[in-house]
Amino acid sequence: MEPLRQELLAAHPAFRDFAESLTDFKRFVLLQAKDFYVREWAKNGCLLVGDAAHCASPAGAVGVSLSVTTAVVAADVIYDALRDRDCSAGRLAAVQKCRDREIRSIHSMQDRAAKLMFSSSPFIRTWAPMFISFAAKTKLIRFVQRRLLVLPEPLAIHERFMF
Repeated sequence: MEPLRQELLAAHPAFRDFAESLTDFKRFVLLQAKDFYVREWAKNGCLLVGDAAHCASPAGAVGVSLSVTTAVVAADVIYDALRDRDCSAGRLAAVQKCRDREIRSIHSMQDRAAKLMFSSSPFIRTWAPMFISFAAKTKLIRFVQRRLLVLPEPLAIHERFMF
């Protein structure tokens, strides 16, 4: 427990009370990590965005970025749909059409990473955690995230949403 306690104490002062109270792992809960992709995000008058439409696994730590990007795209589509008084499924489906390729690509990468991490190969099971730990310490993971999991260009935000 001591290495974990020290890691938490070094991470942020907000973890101090929690870290100092740790005596075992009973206070931790194993969460299920599932990704999914809803077949149709839009119905007449309703649009699913973010995790309601496309929940990503924790691999790569990109779920929030994906959701925010979808929300930015949705803001433009919804604004125009409300202005034109056309909130039909066909109109709102433009969000999914715009985001489909990136979301599916990232889900595919996450799936491949999970298969690698949970491989039945003793070699991979032994070396993968060490490689990930090394990559995290050398900022290699950040580099890979930026190159593979981040849009090449900043997402355009319409000026009507600028404050």
